[in-house]
Amino acid sequence: MASAQGTMEPYSSHNIERSTIMGKYFLAWILGVPAIVLVLIYMFFH
Repeated sequence: MASAQGTMEPYSSHNIERSTIMGKYFLAWILGVPAIVLVLIYMFFH
């Protein structure tokens, strides 16, 4: 059977890449980097 349109694989490369990026920013936030600085860095590099 064909898969339904609009469905995504649970572990596609896009999801893994996104979770890796979010993990780096989350780690920086936990280590004490202010959220506004992280937002500015994210906007500058993406």
